[in-house]
Amino acid sequence: MKAIGLWLAAALALVALSADDSAAPVPLNTGSDPAPPVVYAPVPLLPVPVRAVARCRSIQARAGVSLLCPTLLPRAIFGGVPGTPPRAVSVQPTGDFFRRRIAGVDIAYGAPWEGPGWRAHRWRNRPCCFLHFDVFRRAPGLAAIPKGARPATLGGRHGLLAQAREGSFYGSELYWANHVRFLWHERGVLYIATLHTFGEAETERLLGRLIASLRPVNAIRVPASRGTPVGVTPNALAAGASSLWVASLGDLSSNFRGTVYRIDPTTAAVVARLRAGPGPHALAFADRAVWAVTSNAISRLDPTARRRTASIQVGRFPKGIASGIGRVWVVNAAPFSAHGSLVAIDPATNRLSGRAVPLGRAPVAVAATRDAVWVVDELEGILLRIDPARRRIAARIKVGRSPTSVAAGPGDVWVANTGDGTISRVDPKTNRVTMTLRIGLAPRGLAIGAGAVWVASTGDGAVRRLDPHSGRISLAASGLGDPLAVAVAHGHLWVSSNGGGEVVRLRLP
Repeated sequence: MKAIGLWLAAALALVALSADDSAAPVPLNTGSDPAPPVVYAPVPLLPVPVRAVARCRSIQARAGVSLLCPTLLPRAIFGGVPGTPPRAVSVQPTGDFFRRRIAGVDIAYGAPWEGPGWRAHRWRNRPCCFLHFDVFRRAPGLAAIPKGARPATLGGRHGLLAQAREGSFYGSELYWANHVRFLWHERGVLYIATLHTFGEAETERLLGRLIASLRPVNAIRVPASRGTPVGVTPNALAAGASSLWVASLGDLSSNFRGTVYRIDPTTAAVVARLRAGPGPHALAFADRAVWAVTSNAISRLDPTARRRTASIQVGRFPKGIASGIGRVWVVNAAPFSAHGSLVAIDPATNRLSGRAVPLGRAPVAVAATRDAVWVVDELEGILLRIDPARRRIAARIKVGRSPTSVAAGPGDVWVANTGDGTISRVDPKTNRVTMTLRIGLAPRGLAIGAGAVWVASTGDGAVRRLDPHSGRISLAASGLGDPLAVAVAHGHLWVSSNGGGEVVRLRLP
């Protein structure tokens, strides 16, 4: 895990300036990464996703001994860096692989921040962004009892508790030494559960809650699926005239091979799978084509031919995309390393059009209206109004903490502030915030349609309906795991679930 964190930090350090190389760099405070309030909210535990239970069962079938798995888990609500979607839960076997012995399961999402400058980013090692939990049987002679372990009770089990140690990983032990570790006997077996530390007391409390939820794998009921499977981390939705499109970071065969799915809105079934490039994470529909933001380019997909017809280089780390005013608009960002930019693609030529607009540290989402392009910056907590004709910033509007999405309606612009659990309404006539409302834990998905604003909250698994006139908020759906994106299309409400790896079709309330 330390190697992953170091790689991530090194990769960010090597990022060059984005599309407009001629623009003067924006001065950056690379060490500034204040934690948003939602990071320190009580950590909700949600039922383990269908895919994770199935994975536990697959591992159990290959193991020669009975294993334990949790029935409740936290979920990621932030990505590793601004503009990246939260990671889905993964489950892998752990044990003595040299002797081909599976001893337990390794459950994780995200990667720890342990490279250069880690102290400014250490809040990202909390369950908001990263989790690494192991539970396994201790085989005789394979794992030493940690030094300094003390008697304790966690999750209703009595055993030995050892604190985490910095700078030491496996060593002579079978488990990560930078984890809080707990050992106990159950049914004559010595079990070990460990959790990567994010603060000793808090880590111990969460570890106890996870241990309390442990059950023998074969005794765990497989949750019912609510939607259509669409790969790993389905994080963006876009509607066409007779179709719905879903972008997923990976598929079931590989977390690194992204897929864009076409959904038949009548049956909610997958009717096509298109390769868009690595890690598609934002979508737009324009000029009879689907435009997908991947980790290194913009892919133009032909819905009829079901193939990619163009790959357009727009800058380093493209993040958000929107169509309007005859152009496809893309924001690039390289947080903590370089300034971002806004660029435009001419769909008639598949080429960049006009000059890039220099932006701030972390522009992550964009929307377009008849006379403006709107961009939110996750680190700076602002909404930018861009004049598309003059290619300059016309207004800077302070919104909430860590805004991650923006949507423009007939007379208002709406921003979801993931970091403080609010939504902001901005009047485009005055460029002022006219309403700020609390709307769940970590709101992220945002859509306008059917006379309302719809908000998906990743942290509490709910979608809420907001009346744009009265500001009244009502619950539209719950129990969705960790929803990432929401859309109103073809007479239904569509929601993508990160943990479930599915898109759910719901009736409009």
